Amino acid sequence: MSFLHPEFLYFMLPPLFILFGLLLTQKEQQAHFFSEEVLEKLRVNANTLTLRARNGLFFLICFLMIIALS
Repeated sequence: MSFLHPEFLYFMLPPLFILFGLLLTQKEQQAHFFSEEVLEKLRVNANTLTLRARNGLFFLICFLMIIALS
């Protein structure tokens, strides 16, 4: 497989990895203000994606978008 614009891969993938490295090391915003015990009482028990799953899905989408651009 060859890419029409391979420079997109070289210029866009390193910032993408840095961005998601920073995103994965951050806590949820509520964790700064409330203890884990209080957050468990306030949370609704719904089947939603966790923060880690959402970030992983967002990373995959961005990666595939960069591949599509190149």
